[in-house]
Amino acid sequence: MRLINQAGYELSKRQAWWRYVYASLWLLPCILLQYIFEFHHWQIIEMLFTVSLFLWPLSTLIDPMDHQSIPDRFARTRLVELPKGMVTLS
Repeated sequence: MRLINQAGYELSKRQAWWRYVYASLWLLPCILLQYIFEFHHWQIIEMLFTVSLFLWPLSTLIDPMDHQSIPDRFARTRLVELPKGMVTLS
């Protein structure tokens, strides 16, 4: 897997920072749900896991063409799978 910009090149530091910010947006629904339903202690942790592990990844289904997530759409990045044998660590 590799994270690239829409043109297919490496991300700039600014673009990587914004993707990080957008990827953290999954916390907002959790905070809202906690406020609405007044969750306490373990209920909060269960809700965080539910949203982060199950609901947020489903955002890839919103994009019918490339199946990119919400953070990738906002940050104008793409997560692509590299062919086997092309993976290089630098």
